[in-house]
Amino acid sequence: MARGMRSLPYMRQQSTRFLLVLMMLLGFTALNSSGIICAAEPPEESFMQDGLRAYQHGSFDKALEAWEQAAKLYQEKGDAMGQSRALVHSAHASESIGRVTQALQQLELALPLAKQTNDRMWIATVLENLGRTYLAARNTDAAMQYLNEALEMTATDRNTRVSAQVHNDIGLVKVSQQHFEEALTSFTDGVQEALAAGDQPLAVRARINASRALL
Repeated sequence: MARGMRSLPYMRQQSTRFLLVLMMLLGFTALNSSGIICAAEPPEESFMQDGLRAYQHGSFDKALEAWEQAAKLYQEKGDAMGQSRALVHSAHASESIGRVTQALQQLELALPLAKQTNDRMWIATVLENLGRTYLAARNTDAAMQYLNEALEMTATDRNTRVSAQVHNDIGLVKVSQQHFEEALTSFTDGVQEALAAGDQPLAVRARINASRALL
């Protein structure tokens, strides 16, 4: 009987310890879950996503603001690729609200950052964006300079999708210069490259531009 009486406090003590351990485990689990939620996406990536959503809804001013903030955060982290991406996105937003000069400035900043990464596909992409935006600014000489650089890089690396976009852009430059036969050749090359890359929308755009060049 005495032995049974002594076992009751012992059992209570064990139960208390078990509850404490359980609470600690639950607490650690909650903290860990909270940490995962908070650390799931860095703030600069959140701004990138916010900008994309705003851009898709036609809120170009908000998109520009978000992407500029992302570029600033990437710069503070020393992330050249991230900053370059954010600047290219910012340029799209700037151009969408008619600020072509600002878009060119952002792309000119994005290019040396892209070159720091040694990512040739991304460098070619920035060059293509520069060429297309200079065309929008009606500076065909600068447009051709950047597009030819991009074309040379994509030809070496066999990047068909970027190459298709570059051919399409060169065709547009040739149309603006009234060199319609050269434009048709560029658009036709763009169609072939787009099909090789599996980019049907780009192939359709290049075909439409080729038809217009024929007319």
